[in-house]
Amino acid sequence: MDVDQETPATEPERAASQLTIAQLVSRIADDASRLIRGEVELAKREMATKGKRLATGGGMFAAAALLGLTAFACIVTAIILGLSEAMPAWLAAAIVAVAAILLAALLALLGKRSINSAVPPVPEQTLASAKEDLEWLKHQATSTSAPTSNGGENGLDATSRS
Repeated sequence: MDVDQETPATEPERAASQLTIAQLVSRIADDASRLIRGEVELAKREMATKGKRLATGGGMFAAAALLGLTAFACIVTAIILGLSEAMPAWLAAAIVAVAAILLAALLALLGKRSINSAVPPVPEQTLASAKEDLEWLKHQATSTSAPTSNGGENGLDATSRS
């Protein structure tokens, strides 16, 4: 029973050990090509999803900005009308305008700082997956390479390295 359990596990190892170096390189190239195509497809899907979310959020922000602008105009009008009870209307309007300009300048500076600190949108999952795939390919390339005449690096063969 133990022999039957070992046979399927060692079968791919035996098949791989009987392949020529050219066949192994060809297999690695095919695997790498499939892997790269898969990563590109994953990046496309991830960016499409992010783009849809960005478009939806942008539309909601535009609607909120329009309503906010309308509300702001009403508030400014109310403030001017309230101040015009204590001073001439032109002076009340000038005071509110200066306050609005100062607030706009402050918000513009804060917005610029926020945008400058933002990270550009990148497909983070795809990049992480591609890095893992690259490490796997490097490991496969080093594990399938033929040992050197001195037994590998530092005199150790591939099975004794950790």
